[in-house]
Amino acid sequence: MTDLSTQGTFQQRIGWSPRRSSGIAPLPASRRRFSCNPAARMISKAGTFIPPLIAATVMVIACGSGPAGAGAGWVGEWQSGPEKAIAISAGPQPGGLLIEGNATFGTTDPERTSRGSVNTGSFSVVWPGVREDDRQIAFTIADDRAIDYASGETYDCRLRLTLGGGHLDVEDNNQCGGFNVTFTGRYARTEP
Repeated sequence: MTDLSTQGTFQQRIGWSPRRSSGIAPLPASRRRFSCNPAARMISKAGTFIPPLIAATVMVIACGSGPAGAGAGWVGEWQSGPEKAIAISAGPQPGGLLIEGNATFGTTDPERTSRGSVNTGSFSVVWPGVREDDRQIAFTIADDRAIDYASGETYDCRLRLTLGGGHLDVEDNNQCGGFNVTFTGRYARTEP
């Protein structure tokens, strides 16, 4: 039997990458030549660093909605235990956020893994905008988009994210994945 707890991060074990809808992922921390706190990460389509003066000609993935942007506190890679991860990045519109999550149940149990009995759940939505004082985002996922939290059907996935004290608290309605899969928990930032 294999001990999965020593085989890399949760994302590596399940093969999940927080790629953005643009098809370009942020530079990994090991390749960054700059700090992202909350300055923009600028990369070319080939994934190489571009000086700020040339930024207008390349795709830009921001760490927030700009310096001291309203969404800057939300942006980052967040993890809760070995089976839950949420990636929040700048959305396609100013002040917006792209929120992506992946959760499993059973990946830490070698017996369940060997039987193929791992349950999964994931989501990817664009949140249209946050204000600087926003500490909570709540939405329902319907037809692969975020709608008002109280809207939607009974079995649609509902998420409430609360930012505070250096962590992200998430609560869901247990409809966001397979059996026993939940995003509910306290998340710590693993990468800005």
